[in-house]
Amino acid sequence: KKWYEKAAKQGNARAAHNLGTCYFNHTRHEKAKTYFLMAEKQGDALAQYILGYLHEKKLISDADKKSARSWCEKAALQGEPRAM
Repeated sequence: KKWYEKAAKQGNARAAHNLGTCYFNHTRHEKAKTYFLMAEKQGDALAQYILGYLHEKKLISDADKKSARSWCEKAALQGEPRAM
């Protein structure tokens, strides 16, 4: 975990995505959101879709339908099949 965090903070999208997934799987959705946002900044379409999912299912404190739609549209434009 330590190395993933270090890599994520240095802009490694894969490391950020993997950490987001770990936190998501352990229902630490706010923490997961932080790492999925890092991955999204590097163009990770799956991270964009998951951010939409977090909003859609109201798993994060600032969840809203407009953001859910926006994240999913962004992911779909990059070809993420789950967002289509």
